[in-house]
Amino acid sequence: MITNLDTILEHAVDSLRQAVGENLYSCCVYGSAVRGNMIVGLSDINLLIVLNESTAAAHKVVEAALRKYPKVDPFILG
Repeated sequence: MITNLDTILEHAVDSLRQAVGENLYSCCVYGSAVRGNMIVGLSDINLLIVLNESTAAAHKVVEAALRKYPKVDPFILG
């Protein structure tokens, strides 16, 4: 199990890039990980995901891509 924040994010974003492809516009970490008060092993990693087209199908692709990263809490915008 990956526990390092940077490593989790690197792998999760790589997974998103591969799965979502050109529809992935941007990703941004926010919340406790940015504020510096994240509790390792307890806090979620808040990840804003901006898509070029936010559709139900695209959301399913994002969900599948992040399935291996249960600590990543996605917020998706189009």
